[in-house]
Amino acid sequence: GIQNMNDTNRDPGLLYSFDEKPSFVAMLLFASQYLIPNMISLLFLILVLQQVHIPPLLSASLISITMIIMAIVNILQALKTKYIGSGMLLPPSIAPPFIPASIIAVKTGGLSLLFGMTFMAGIIQTALSFVVKHVKNFIPKEIAALILMQIGFELASFGIRTYASLAVPKMPLSNSLLYYGTMALPLMLILIFDQLCTRAIQKYSIILAAIISYLAIFFLGYMNPKQIALISQSPWVFLPHVFFGKLHFSFDLSVPFIFAAIICVVKMIGSVSALEEIQVTHWKGPDFTRLAKANFIDGLGTLLAGLFGSVGMNASSSGIALSLSKGVTSRFIAIPLAFMTFLLAFSPKVGFILLYIPKAIMAAVLLDMGSALVKSSCLILLKSIKQFQVELYVGIGLAVGLSYCVYPEIYQKLPPYLHLFLGSSIAVSMICAVGLHLIFKLFKKQAPV
Repeated sequence: GIQNMNDTNRDPGLLYSFDEKPSFVAMLLFASQYLIPNMISLLFLILVLQQVHIPPLLSASLISITMIIMAIVNILQALKTKYIGSGMLLPPSIAPPFIPASIIAVKTGGLSLLFGMTFMAGIIQTALSFVVKHVKNFIPKEIAALILMQIGFELASFGIRTYASLAVPKMPLSNSLLYYGTMALPLMLILIFDQLCTRAIQKYSIILAAIISYLAIFFLGYMNPKQIALISQSPWVFLPHVFFGKLHFSFDLSVPFIFAAIICVVKMIGSVSALEEIQVTHWKGPDFTRLAKANFIDGLGTLLAGLFGSVGMNASSSGIALSLSKGVTSRFIAIPLAFMTFLLAFSPKVGFILLYIPKAIMAAVLLDMGSALVKSSCLILLKSIKQFQVELYVGIGLAVGLSYCVYPEIYQKLPPYLHLFLGSSIAVSMICAVGLHLIFKLFKKQAPV
């Protein structure tokens, strides 16, 4: 863990450590940057809700309830007490590993089955937090770093696909050049602010680039008219209705939800390790007490999501990437972030402004955060990759995971029940790496002394 951090052992890239408190204005600006990926993650919830016909008022209420749960979990993670809180900035978001199983659940048994299975997954996540110290025997920090790397690749590749999906309107050549330049503006601004400006500007590069680009895209008329109409018609204040339906369970769906919960626990190991690693120059490994508390609150978020009407949650990959790229890990930022998220839960107009952020901005943010995750995971892996067995299970796991992105048609031909386990490059990579690691441990035990 992190022990006796002082100026000599402090990582030079760290701006604010876990317990350092930025100024009030700085906290507001940092919180605004974390708000963008949190709102984008709500698209996963909308994707699940679109699979079933429910009234628009109920959909809006479920989105608001999700944001309230995010705010609560955010504060609980930042607490630093004996029993509750990891003392870290770990903003929650909708967890992608739950999405395939959630879609099947809502199609099979509606919202009651979806929320019941999510509630069960939350119990599994919280239960695993009590044995997370023993998980390292099966899933070492190198595999957790590998999962972070795969998440980084997925964020970056999703950003590239988002750029590629931009609709090109029919217009003269001179106007099309302006259009392409405007769509490239967010990424160019992030790069300029990060590489050519002072540290004071670098800290807020994402929020500055997002505001400037959003205004440029809006005033040049490149926003979707339907989205503009929806934003303008949305009320400023809205009181959500809490879901009080019965929770249903299905034994057939228990395995994919449990598997998604395990992936979230492994991802949390990698996230906490990466955030601890940038605190000091000589990191000795994760603090398992902090890790257990972080996983407990993470699981509590999923449990609350199932109880009150949402899908599984996990510490935001984009939020972790933002902390790593900016060197900002202060737990005090969770306070204004939670307050903003809570207020947005009652203001659909402002929420839709963030939810319908232009694709060009979304793509640029995903590319920047994905690259930050890849960099941080590489720093963790470099410390032990020279071990031959680590090199094998990390290298092969990475290659197999990337094969899912390069040759998706191979995995599409697999039996339907396998799609529940091999539904993403992250799952494929983790299964391969963990399997090889356990095989190597078995042979090592059986080898003659």
